[in-house]
Amino acid sequence: MKKSKFLFCLSLSGVLCTYSIQAQTAVRQDLETFIRTFDRNYPFFPEKAIDWPTQKQTLRETITSNSTRQELVDQLCETITLLEDGHTTIWQEDSLLCYSPTPSQFLEEFRGRYREFGQNTYRTLYQNGFDSIQHTDPIGVYFYTRMEGIAYIRIRKFSVYPNHYKNIFTERRDRRALEQKIDSLLTIFADTRGLILDVRSNPGGDYGRIIAGRFVAEEKVSALVACRKNGGDYDEFTRMRSERVRPRGHRYTNPIVVLANDQTASSAEEFVLALKNEAHITILGTNTSGSLSDAIGQRLSNGLRFEYSTQRYYSPDVIMLEDRGIQPDIYMENTQQDLEQGSDPLIEKAIELLNRQE
Repeated sequence: MKKSKFLFCLSLSGVLCTYSIQAQTAVRQDLETFIRTFDRNYPFFPEKAIDWPTQKQTLRETITSNSTRQELVDQLCETITLLEDGHTTIWQEDSLLCYSPTPSQFLEEFRGRYREFGQNTYRTLYQNGFDSIQHTDPIGVYFYTRMEGIAYIRIRKFSVYPNHYKNIFTERRDRRALEQKIDSLLTIFADTRGLILDVRSNPGGDYGRIIAGRFVAEEKVSALVACRKNGGDYDEFTRMRSERVRPRGHRYTNPIVVLANDQTASSAEEFVLALKNEAHITILGTNTSGSLSDAIGQRLSNGLRFEYSTQRYYSPDVIMLEDRGIQPDIYMENTQQDLEQGSDPLIEKAIELLNRQE
């Protein structure tokens, strides 16, 4: 009996030792996958002032053969924090572990009071003769109202389903739902002479450029995009390719004022960029976030994964937009003083601009 117990203990010890070695090997392999992926693909090391060769050396020295998975996660999170890139994230299955968003003056200004900001916007609309605010669905992608001659649509995001629920079927349903709802609203508002499109604090999604097709006069190049050159240095990029916006769906080409701020991000920036320089459209607010790149995911072991930016976006006149954002036609900020005064000056300015064009 004692011999059997001894053999069992030896066997169990061997299993645990093998498991420990495998776990440590996986940690090192995951680290190398992370380093290799960023080394080959990340497009913003120079712009972010990141000394990547030194950073990856530090990672390799810090994560040793004895490091745990939690220590690996901590180091990966510390690394992406340096980037201040909202498209670069660490996940455990569907749980977001860490990210480092682009700095935002709007968030700093309204920290803890964002709900009041939204209520103040709707109050200002009502005080200026608009009907009560409505929304198109329980998720609340589109909020809308109207007064005599002017309509208002707030687009909260350019997707319906969270990314981790998406597949080819939900993507088709997502896009179809967004297009059908905006076309329905534009049919209702066809008799108006002006429209306010509010994409302040819209974090993006997938279909900003497609929805923008409802508002452009004709097909045009809306952006230029480049990626890291395969095997090239950190500042070597592919030839730029053009992205185009095409008229589609229920068209609305009467005067439009688009409201944007530095929380207008990603696909919402593609939306604003597509509408920039249209003769009937005025962009009002502050520069957008400056985070337009698509994000690609890379799986690691045990449900861990990361996403990262892959592209440089440029305006049609070849201005790189990362961390710069899209400049408005008329610059105007929201401040906490707006809440104290009970008015949203961007809404009031938009109404004034549209009334001038009667």
